[in-house]
Amino acid sequence: DAAIAAFTATADERTRAEIVARLLRPDAKIFVRDLDRPNIDIAIERKDRARDRIIAIIREHEGEQGIVYCLSRAATEEVAA
Repeated sequence: DAAIAAFTATADERTRAEIVARLLRPDAKIFVRDLDRPNIDIAIERKDRARDRIIAIIREHEGEQGIVYCLSRAATEEVAA
């Protein structure tokens, strides 16, 4: 059996049940946590000079964790390069 993990930050109970039914085994372990995450900040930045801004943010938060969302795989590969 292959290991399967499914993650979501927004699924309600009905959606979680559908995820289990479609992707996971009936005996899957389900972990649900409170959505209040005071340690998580969400910021939306203008696209002007996006690469320079991403580099600046990474330098400002060196040693910390973060996620950069991109609209396409090509954009993700460009940012990661």
